[in-house]
Amino acid sequence: MPQSGFAHDDDGLLYHPELRRSMTGTIADDQRAAAEALLALRHAAFALDQFTRALRNRYDIRDIRMGVLVRLHNHRAGVMVADLASDLGEDVIDVLDHIEEAGMLTKVAGSAPAVRLTDAGAEFMDDVMRRLATDLSTLTEGVDPAQLATMRHVCLRLVENRGRTAAANGSDAS
Repeated sequence: MPQSGFAHDDDGLLYHPELRRSMTGTIADDQRAAAEALLALRHAAFALDQFTRALRNRYDIRDIRMGVLVRLHNHRAGVMVADLASDLGEDVIDVLDHIEEAGMLTKVAGSAPAVRLTDAGAEFMDDVMRRLATDLSTLTEGVDPAQLATMRHVCLRLVENRGRTAAANGSDAS
């Protein structure tokens, strides 16, 4: 058994023996397969969070600040402040002030308040994104690109299913 505590099933696929044993006889096989898959996803999400948390710590970026910087990095021409506040919350205004003070953000001239990254901010985010890609590539080492595409599809399908379930129940999908 690998050091991770995982084992390979008869098809050569990884699974968590202790988790499977704890569910056997308690949960129906078809439900167990779904539970094992989702709990494996949770385990992977935790590993991903550790990587991104280490990156944010390395660059001293809080979660909301990272969200703002990524959004601005994706929209080099600028983003309306109202859109950022709507998507990321009212706290974004204070974050914008701090990013501007750091010389990474500038206001865009126009009728409605908008902001964009400065050249220094864009270079900073280019560096962050390159480092993130390098760090994340270690998580996907040995995984076929087709498997990654399937994983992306399945994860987004889960998000869609959660949204539909929440809407049907009248609850918040977030």
